[in-house]
Amino acid sequence: MNGQNQPVNDKYQFTGIRLDKIFNAYLENVRVKNAVWAGIAVYRFSESFEANRLLGTTINHCVFEKCGLEVGGVTRDHCYGGVYLTNWIKGMRVVNCQAHECYNGFILEDVTEANIANCFARKCENAGFAVVYCYHASLVANRAFACKYGIEFIGDVRFVKLVANTLIENTQYGLKLVGKEIAVIGNTAYKNGDAGAYLACDEGSVFVGNVMVNNGSDTGTYNANVVLAGNGVLVVGNNLKCDGSVANFDKVVYGIYELDGKTNKIYYNDVSGNPTPIRLSAGEAKHNIGFATENSGVATFSGDGSATQFTIPHGLVAEPSVVNVTPLSADAAGDFYVTKDADNIYVNYLTAPPSGTDNVVLAWRAEV
Repeated sequence: MNGQNQPVNDKYQFTGIRLDKIFNAYLENVRVKNAVWAGIAVYRFSESFEANRLLGTTINHCVFEKCGLEVGGVTRDHCYGGVYLTNWIKGMRVVNCQAHECYNGFILEDVTEANIANCFARKCENAGFAVVYCYHASLVANRAFACKYGIEFIGDVRFVKLVANTLIENTQYGLKLVGKEIAVIGNTAYKNGDAGAYLACDEGSVFVGNVMVNNGSDTGTYNANVVLAGNGVLVVGNNLKCDGSVANFDKVVYGIYELDGKTNKIYYNDVSGNPTPIRLSAGEAKHNIGFATENSGVATFSGDGSATQFTIPHGLVAEPSVVNVTPLSADAAGDFYVTKDADNIYVNYLTAPPSGTDNVVLAWRAEV
């Protein structure tokens, strides 16, 4: 199906396939090219939200090329592209489909319990996958390559899951997300132009087990693997390092960039190798590889009978707020007090420990 050279100024005048008030449809092996608005557009079955819960249409093994591109002075928005699902419908499935050089590849707007899985968007002018004002949707095992955004959320998006998607060489962000109660789990982003993920999410959102490495460009704003632009996101167990053995490593500046005034929880991530592992604002970061906020050890010194100060490098990203020092040898057990700065812990004795070899032994612990 080819819509090339259609003389239209209204998006509704040319759609490859438009399903309006139809339920339980199954489309397979359809190919649409040059549709002015959308390759396939699926609308509500009824004016009643409850009736739309029965819709359940599936689109499988379809291909969309150059759909939703500018034709005849049409002003495009987020609803232009390969597949457009909208207006309250529930239970839609789009699987094993491809969108090449469309405005957006796949669009969910005002739908619930929709699922897009194992689809591929390539060189889309805006987003490979766009999610607009949706609840309870999921995008699983999809791929976006060389679009502006791999996956973009717009408006009030809630309870949406992104699982095991792959986002490579998109010109701005692999993920550009807004919303609440968003779950981003096990996705991969590599060599995206500004950031692997831009998360303007709030209230119960989680970012867990993702691999986002070597994201950034010569013209990027953040050049970060992850940008945190919302509040309350739990960022746990992600690989966000800069890998110097593979391409684009020299473009990355930040493992995680938290915008000013934002408060997020950042735990147990690998941010090693980045010039700035974490740019922290008002959030909390603990137990991250490459960004030491807590450390401990045993320091051993040889007293000379005159030295009263012993210096222990703590290796933390900033001056610690908590320091504990415990003597582990008899010669270290004299009266002392502790001072600290951004680099070291200083153990200051009121009376110098006696001369000896490895006779001043101190256990220490420090936390930012």
